[in-house]
Amino acid sequence: MRHKKFYIISGFLVFSVFASLALVTPMRKFDLRLMTQRLSESLKLSSNLDSVVKSGRRPRLKLRDRLTNRFSEKSQSSPFILKDPKGISTEFKLDSVGKISVYEKAKEMSGNQDFRPAERMSIQDYNSLQENRFMRDYWKKFASSQDGKDDTKGRGLLPKIELPPAIDRIFGGAQIDLKPVGNIIVDVGYISTFYDNPATPVYLRRITQLNFTNQMQINLQGKIGDKLNINTNFDTKASFNFQNQLKLNWRTNEEDILQNVEVGNTSWQLNSQLIPGVQNLFGIKTLMRFGNLDITAVAAQQRSKQDCIVLKGGSQGKSFEIKSSAYDENRHFFLSQYFRDNYESSLRNLPVITSGVTITRLEVYVTNRTQNTETLRNIAAFSDLGEGDMFNKNIPNVVLRGNKTTPVDNQNNTLYRELRDSTKYPALRKVDQTVNVLENNFRMNRGRDFDMLRGAKRLTEREYRFNPELGYVSLITPLRNDEVLAVSYEYTKNGIRHQVGELTEDYQSLANDRVVYLKMLKSSTIRNNLDHPMWNWMMKNIYTLNAQQLTKQGFQLRVIYKDDQTGIDNPNLQEGAKLKGLPLIRVLGLDKLNQNGDPQIDGNFDFVEGVT
Repeated sequence: MRHKKFYIISGFLVFSVFASLALVTPMRKFDLRLMTQRLSESLKLSSNLDSVVKSGRRPRLKLRDRLTNRFSEKSQSSPFILKDPKGISTEFKLDSVGKISVYEKAKEMSGNQDFRPAERMSIQDYNSLQENRFMRDYWKKFASSQDGKDDTKGRGLLPKIELPPAIDRIFGGAQIDLKPVGNIIVDVGYISTFYDNPATPVYLRRITQLNFTNQMQINLQGKIGDKLNINTNFDTKASFNFQNQLKLNWRTNEEDILQNVEVGNTSWQLNSQLIPGVQNLFGIKTLMRFGNLDITAVAAQQRSKQDCIVLKGGSQGKSFEIKSSAYDENRHFFLSQYFRDNYESSLRNLPVITSGVTITRLEVYVTNRTQNTETLRNIAAFSDLGEGDMFNKNIPNVVLRGNKTTPVDNQNNTLYRELRDSTKYPALRKVDQTVNVLENNFRMNRGRDFDMLRGAKRLTEREYRFNPELGYVSLITPLRNDEVLAVSYEYTKNGIRHQVGELTEDYQSLANDRVVYLKMLKSSTIRNNLDHPMWNWMMKNIYTLNAQQLTKQGFQLRVIYKDDQTGIDNPNLQEGAKLKGLPLIRVLGLDKLNQNGDPQIDGNFDFVEGVT
């Protein structure tokens, strides 16, 4: 209803003003003073809108006339306010005291009488008013020139700049002309999402975040004189880095020694087909001419490279060079210390794996970094859970029952039994008291012995893979350094069933806000030392090639030692009594089989599907 009332008032104002104008327009000869007096009495003109009073059905508009001159009191720019009629002129007179009098006179009045009382001001105030008026008119004219409404200037954000005449010799002119074109878009927003899911803790149901995105697309073209050209292009949403260009080209006359200088993105084309040129360079390029001798000098950084792809028999061949320290980090983890200790011995008789282990079930939980609210649980992960040789042997009431060679199982120590004893620790499964109980009663350190996650996400089978015989899990997406990885699994060793952690049937009867006990493979704290087994559980012998559909046919692998002193790449070491002259691929145990899979050295890498 408020909007409707406002529209009615606005319509009435427009109608009243137009009606008054319609009555005044036909009059050609009139007494301007009488007209002004009547309008002042009826509408009470003013530069400020005092009030709108509702009387009966129609509102009544109260206005007040301007009493001073138009310099002292700024008039309203609203189209609903009546302006001064035509024929009103302003005169300035300087008196003997040094004051300036401002008169507003009406030509139609007899004797050119004053339309409003005169007002006096000092010369300083008069100069200030004139300066403000001049600056306002200047910026209006400049704004009109940017919209193409000025005949003397074209479109552009920056005006033309004149340089001293001494610059004319260098740039071939003293005029700067820059024309930027583009746009800058900044979006700032606040997103708050509430998931009314009873299975989710209350503090996790609302997710708030600040959404800040910016987009910039600018193209700058300009000239300095006749010799220097500037061309830049920058786009924040460019698909490739080479799409953002910066080019400065300085070209001189034909008789000069220094012919051309290019700064920024440049290329180096050669006429020879034997040595190809370089397409994408960033630096400086100069062209000099000494008679019939042309010299091109380039000092730049190469931003492109040539890659050769060989297609043979319908397959693609490509070379990769990987450093030994560039392993696939935070993606592949052993499920326990037992599987790491038996990894090498299980691969001694390749292509047959002799571990005797078959993992039948695996549940993986990680830190929830998404807005997914399904399959969320509160978990407590322990590094010594199921271990026969515990790292922390000072946990109260926990007794070892196995050793290093014992297969990992919940019964290898009494930690799993102590955690599930609800009579001794009834508050252990309460998410807000779990950490206090573990630190005070069990004397554990968070980040080393255990870690706690509220609302951990359970991965689906599409988000990870695991080797059922060697006992390690591979994540599709690598973890961050502060994320936690916890698992529970079931496997058989020589026909005997073993379990580590709590599986679904162990905690399905518990409420969704209760804590589940799992095996911790990675904590939220980075520990790159050898005194804790979790550092060894992350596999450092797996490398990614960023390629798919690798086949044994035509695959080759070489191990090279780069000697920094000689600069020569050697496939074997040149020192050592036992290793001198022995290929590194044999030293690392990567050449034990021939092409048929028989135990015979053939000098080639052993390509075993699913293992190497």
